[in-house]
Amino acid sequence: DRRNPPVPPSSTDNTQRVTLGTLPESIGAWPVFLTADGVLSTLKQVVLPGESFADVPQKLRTTLRPYMLGSKVEDGRRTDDGWPLGRGGTKRNFPGKGKQSNKQTNKRGRGGSRSPPPQQAQKKLLHPLLETAIFGLESSSTPLSVGDHLTTHARHFIDRARAEAASATISVSSAASNLLSAYAKTSTELSPEQVATVLEITEYALLVGEASLISHVIIEHPPTNKPCLIRTQEAYIGRALDEAGRGGDLETFSKGSLRFVSSAYTSIAADRQKLLKLLDEAGVQSGLSAEVTAVVDVEKADRRLFTNEILPKLP
Repeated sequence: DRRNPPVPPSSTDNTQRVTLGTLPESIGAWPVFLTADGVLSTLKQVVLPGESFADVPQKLRTTLRPYMLGSKVEDGRRTDDGWPLGRGGTKRNFPGKGKQSNKQTNKRGRGGSRSPPPQQAQKKLLHPLLETAIFGLESSSTPLSVGDHLTTHARHFIDRARAEAASATISVSSAASNLLSAYAKTSTELSPEQVATVLEITEYALLVGEASLISHVIIEHPPTNKPCLIRTQEAYIGRALDEAGRGGDLETFSKGSLRFVSSAYTSIAADRQKLLKLLDEAGVQSGLSAEVTAVVDVEKADRRLFTNEILPKLP
């Protein structure tokens, strides 16, 4: 009827509105993170590489990757403190307490056994393809083109994920520290491959000027002079890196009582002063210091000295 045309439904008419599903407020609820074993997982189940990983050379990044899970890695799983893994969910009996534990267990429940405590979910690495995509988005060599909305949204998504899971975001320095700690704990003598890896980390630290990448340094352990790792705070700059300076004097003075940074670092030290500065910032000692403290016992000291000499000089 032309005189009475149909009226379009009002936007406020609830009967005509199409209800759309809503997305979760937190990214942590989305199982969209593909893990290394091909499983879609939530944010709390994965380890995210820090933004600084994007500019790490690929070879070094591959070396550090397993140590994003911790300092002790077996079959790609973290086994040190932080994200503990169970071994079949059984509880160990300690020596001398086995019988007592069994007695207590038999009293609790008809089956004579007690349910193991719940295990914390283990963290997993992202799938290599997903990591590569993230690195490609964030690499400084891949500038963001104007109007590339997909890339912009992808970057925002990763930034938001890191913000929601800051504790699960692993920096390059943390992964490097995990690797060096693992080498220090498991190797009394570093293999040539391990020495090369430590020098590769140090060389990258020199390139980016980041002393936090160096938590351990190579020394040549006497009397065999085999290379091993110790924490930076326990090592000293010696003749190998500073022959004409305080390092050479300190090594002569110590007569072998201190542990000095290995000469292996000379292979990457085109700028010796830059290396010495980096090692100093990382905590390596460059000399000995002594603090002298004088204590005056007023009760036993000459009171005239205290009254006539000390007090008048105080402000």
